[in-house]
Amino acid sequence: METDPKVLLLVNRPELASGLSAALEARAIPSLVLDHSDALYSFLNSRSVDGVVVENELPGFLTGIEILDRIYQDLLRPETILLAPRTNEIQERANDIGIAHVIDPSTSIEDLASHIESSLLRSDTRCARLKTEARHIVRRAGEIPAMPQVLVRIADHLDSGTSSIEEVIRDIAIDPKVTADLLKVANSPRFGASRTFTKLFDAVNYLGVHRSLSLIVSRSIASAQRRMSLHIPSIERLRYNQRSVLIASTAEVFAETFEGVSPDTAHVVGLLQDIGMLVLAKVFGRKYMSLQLRVRDVGHLRLEVLENEAFGVTHADVSAALLQMWDFPVSVVSLIGQHHSERIVGHAATVDQTVIHLMRVGEALANLADGHTQQRFPILSKLLSKYPKTEALSSMHKAIKRAKEASELLSVNVPKTDPVSSIVSGLSEEMLDQRDEQPIETVLTVPEREPPAPPPPAAPPSITANVISKPQAPPAAGGSQLHFLVVEDDQFIAQVIDRCLEVYSGKVTACQTIAEAKLHAPAADILFVDVHLGGEDGIQLIEQLRQEGCKAPIVVVSGDRTRSTVGNALLVGANDYVLKPFTEESIREKVDRHLELVR
Repeated sequence: METDPKVLLLVNRPELASGLSAALEARAIPSLVLDHSDALYSFLNSRSVDGVVVENELPGFLTGIEILDRIYQDLLRPETILLAPRTNEIQERANDIGIAHVIDPSTSIEDLASHIESSLLRSDTRCARLKTEARHIVRRAGEIPAMPQVLVRIADHLDSGTSSIEEVIRDIAIDPKVTADLLKVANSPRFGASRTFTKLFDAVNYLGVHRSLSLIVSRSIASAQRRMSLHIPSIERLRYNQRSVLIASTAEVFAETFEGVSPDTAHVVGLLQDIGMLVLAKVFGRKYMSLQLRVRDVGHLRLEVLENEAFGVTHADVSAALLQMWDFPVSVVSLIGQHHSERIVGHAATVDQTVIHLMRVGEALANLADGHTQQRFPILSKLLSKYPKTEALSSMHKAIKRAKEASELLSVNVPKTDPVSSIVSGLSEEMLDQRDEQPIETVLTVPEREPPAPPPPAAPPSITANVISKPQAPPAAGGSQLHFLVVEDDQFIAQVIDRCLEVYSGKVTACQTIAEAKLHAPAADILFVDVHLGGEDGIQLIEQLRQEGCKAPIVVVSGDRTRSTVGNALLVGANDYVLKPFTEESIREKVDRHLELVR
């Protein structure tokens, strides 16, 4: 049975090719000799290897260093050895490209084989298995914030877990901005220091090496995410921020409570795992955003499955390709790329599976924010089945609290009200205890909250109808206040529409079901209705309201852009249609357009 090669050889001299191949074989390192650069490029695009040896002087138009430059530009990053004279020009260019080793071509075959062996054994150098299309999508995204080289070094320290405080401080001190930022964080009230730190050593010593590294990397990632998300609507930006921080905080809390892995590492990979969504949104625009909305509207759909069908890759693939471009450690790239894989591969599969399980717990909890709790809760319940019930519930509450703290620490804007909080507060040990005994529909009940009475300030909205009183603004024409009815099963979207309507006088009533909507519709001046209301049909609601004599303008707000859906909505009596994702201006424009009908 033929063994897959660990090392690829692209060399000009036949005697070197045969001799080096034999020397590697004697060291139990299978190799493959290739005869041209296209074969090398094709192999790397389809297979994974530990290393590549390329001679600089080759027949044809391209030199070895130019071939490796092309490979690195396509985000293929195997361990590389270039056989070339170690001139200043070649060494500088090799450093710029990222070529690991430059060795004089006159080196003996035995010494060269020994060097290859030692470089492969020294660290896990296996190039992460990335899909070609994922690398191409990252390249198509155009301008992506670069990750400063000092942060790549810091990420390496975080990944290794064995760096001394002296080594860490030496690399942090290279970048004055990173140094100043860490001192600012260490002196913040969040960490409760009794004195002000002015020296880097004192701050790192107080926070701890691992926590310092995690803070630097996390804040840099959050900054990059902010810049990368500028092209998407503010609504989706808030949702992404909430999601990424909650996943990271959940992975961190469950790591420190239950698992023998670094909570700081779990936090970083949790923060990174969905960053590919921002790249996909930038490259595919509305097509990708509509796909995300479809997943949120239909509870049983899985985003990664639809991504793969539509684009041939998942956001996990694209996240991994981006991190490889940023030169993150291979182990981190591999974890991110595999967090939706059924089978985990790698040199430390047990540890990898533990971290990926933590990432999935965070993701499942974050998915509850999108509604359709009855369909989505069983996934979370199954992931939690390995943990004690009481501790699991406590850890979820702790994760939500930690996420709010992390949002402030990372300077990340998130929604004022977190729907996950109200959902988790409705969970109980009994529900988890019965998770394997009966369908979740029979045990999942979120208690209704009484409408808040001032004072105190209003409580967060529940998943039942919620009336939100507004500060008194100038009344509408005729002296009456406007009453908006928002029929939307996604609490987050309902809250965003509510914010869009803050400039108008009156109140907003938000509800999730047809029964609730029909109860409040007679008093409404303008209605905003989603098409897909969990298991109910918004178009059917519109038809019933018109049959019952409702004359108020009805604006459909939906991610469903199919001609039949839009046509049916207008046919049964909708006055207007707004596509998700929407802007504040688009909602207000619809109100202004139809305001004359209610004056």
